[in-house]
Amino acid sequence: MVLHSAPYTSACLHFLDGLSWSLVFPCYWLLDRLLASCVATSLEKRQRAQDPCSFLSLCVLIAAPLYLLLFFASLPFALLGFIIWAPLQAVRQPYLYTYQTQNNHKQMPQGRSFCFCSANVCLLPDSLARFNNLSDTHRRAREVGKRIRNGASRPQIKIYIDSPTNTSIRSEPAAGGDSMTASRESLARYHGDSGVGISSNNTLSHVPRTSIFKRPGRKRRHGDETFDHEISAFFPANLDFLALQEVFDHGATSRLRRQLHRYFPYVLSDVGRYGWKGCCSRFKFLNSGLMLASRYPILDARYECYPNGRGEDALAAKGALFAKVRVDFTFYLLLWFHW
Repeated sequence: MVLHSAPYTSACLHFLDGLSWSLVFPCYWLLDRLLASCVATSLEKRQRAQDPCSFLSLCVLIAAPLYLLLFFASLPFALLGFIIWAPLQAVRQPYLYTYQTQNNHKQMPQGRSFCFCSANVCLLPDSLARFNNLSDTHRRAREVGKRIRNGASRPQIKIYIDSPTNTSIRSEPAAGGDSMTASRESLARYHGDSGVGISSNNTLSHVPRTSIFKRPGRKRRHGDETFDHEISAFFPANLDFLALQEVFDHGATSRLRRQLHRYFPYVLSDVGRYGWKGCCSRFKFLNSGLMLASRYPILDARYECYPNGRGEDALAAKGALFAKVRVDFTFYLLLWFHW
């Protein structure tokens, strides 16, 4: 099956979609700014409390009536654009596949070990994101993309410790008396307690990072459990697959995709349906919000809409995204859904 690299199969339909959205966008943007000026984040509330006559407060008082006036002025054009835009969504592709060649020609990782990462980034329109105490959606989208890219492309640091071996300890001269003997015993006791193995040759023995930061009081649930975990401020290095939720805003999607393409060659974005389509019986104002980025080639993708959305979830085309990727000569099926 051919991946959809454009939202429409016809250039004429693509032109009509751009024309209709250009008529709708001014009204949409003014309504978004009008609602955003009425919903303040906690940071803005603190700033207004510290200085009620601040420049920010004056801008809100002046901008809100202006937004309202321009909104009503642009409303007729938006209605005309909506009449053109809504029927086009019935033939729109359910996702957008983009591919970008990497300039640095990174070598693909070998083996059968993969690194997955998922995150809910809440890239709603700015007025809706403020109900989650978030603002400036486009700036956040660019910053999220930069942090993911910088974290995934950073070098993976390995820690080595030069620890003495049993042979080197026994070959030391006995000078130093009881203090030297006590220090050797404490050194041997340290290696025994921390679980660091001592090699039989004079080489650097590799110590896993998790064993260095492991707390002695932490007990594993099962004796044979080998899963170690930690909390990190960085995204995983050498990330292979990235699955994101709530990437709703169109402008934020473009900015985030542009940043991710500097590390991930293959990206599925703008997943979902708008308007009325198939199982989505209610009108969908937002897409599914799913985005999938991969370092491996994506061969096929399919989207399925949830038919039983309730409340505000019924306004978004939330569903499941299936993707088939190729790793060497093996094919894997990935499933990503909004939960």
